Amino acid sequence: MLRKTFLILALLSPAIPCRPAMADETRPSVSAYETATDIPYRTEAERRADPYIDERCRLDVYHPIKKTGFVTVVWFHGGGLTGGNRFVPRELMEKGLAV
Repeated sequence: MLRKTFLILALLSPAIPCRPAMADETRPSVSAYETATDIPYRTEAERRADPYIDERCRLDVYHPIKKTGFVTVVWFHGGGLTGGNRFVPRELMEKGLAV
């Protein structure tokens, strides 16, 4: 009997709709973010010595406004650190994460 119950639950569990972690009305708006851009993460001496480092070794931080204790995700865009463009997945921002 226990085996049969387990089998039924295992077969039906994918059909049970999942409840979202946060209700839509409590999700932060993407417009409730602030962006700090082109923050150098190498020393000034290193940046002066190498123009490539000065140009490329920078980061952007997107963080929620008026919120503390938020989770931060380090996101490398799909350029393999050699090309591409900067973007932050909207899904991360909708969850209230700093990126």
